Amino acid sequence: MCVCVCVSVQAVTGALLTTVGLGVLFLADQYLEYSTAPFTITDSPYGTTFFMTTGFHGFHVLVGSIWLMAALANYPR
Repeated sequence: MCVCVCVSVQAVTGALLTTVGLGVLFLADQYLEYSTAPFTITDSPYGTTFFMTTGFHGFHVLVGSIWLMAALANYPR
């Protein structure tokens, strides 16, 4: 049984693509920030905290973007 909250296929597709696009932009920005950071994970408690928290958040965004792309691929057209 499929329950659709939004009737417009274009609205759902646009919202999913926008969300995935923003996730990709975040991951690209995180890559740039990691590659230019003047500290490492072993330098100080700040480095450890920074890389652990942003790393977990980046992983969360990556998994969520993959899940949303799968949902978009399975969305009824």
